[in-house]
Amino acid sequence: MKKDKYSIGITKAFTIFGNSVRVYDKERTICDLIIHPKEIDPEIYSDAMHRYFHSKDRDDRKLRDYAEAFKIRSKGEDILERIG
Repeated sequence: MKKDKYSIGITKAFTIFGNSVRVYDKERTICDLIIHPKEIDPEIYSDAMHRYFHSKDRDDRKLRDYAEAFKIRSKGEDILERIG
């Protein structure tokens, strides 16, 4: 991963013990799945895509922006057409 792309989508979450940790948001995770589909178990990949694209709190604008940054916009649109 290029250094200029590393920080895209970093957010903060809390563990069950209340500790703050840095994680990638949903949209960044979806982009990572699209970039590296062969490195992910097909069942996990399919489930993650289905859950994200059918979730009510997804951020389509953010996903498009990230897809542009990672140069995967056409791949993302193809997946959305198949799932949606």
